[in-house]
Amino acid sequence: MIIRAKQEHFEQLFALIEQMVTESVFSFAPPSRRKIQALMDYPKGAAFLAFEKEKCIGFVGAVITPFFFSEYERANDVGFYILPDHRGGSTAFKLLKAIENWAKENGAKELFMGHSVGGKIEEMKKFYIHNGYKIGGFNSMKRF
Repeated sequence: MIIRAKQEHFEQLFALIEQMVTESVFSFAPPSRRKIQALMDYPKGAAFLAFEKEKCIGFVGAVITPFFFSEYERANDVGFYILPDHRGGSTAFKLLKAIENWAKENGAKELFMGHSVGGKIEEMKKFYIHNGYKIGGFNSMKRF
């Protein structure tokens, strides 16, 4: 089951975000409750949660913001994560469709999705391409 996250889901969402960040290339930057709350309160933002029975197993979130040096607005993901033991089924597809529908309904002409967990990069590229996305770059990072 996919639902739009509400305030009462904050702890479930935050727990997923913590796990996602731990697995990501951004593990040095633990999530902030204040920042996550600000994202939940952002008027042009949304998050969706996936449940299997009573267990929250994944989420996707996005915001609509101006594009870097322009006033042109686009939707960008702020996280897309499924618990490791629940990957490989239809959950990712359902979450992706939920955030795509939200972005379209809110006037976005594009949705930019990233990948920063670090593993299965080629599989994620194939997933996005299969769902109509064009690969437009990649993330890289150097720690000092």
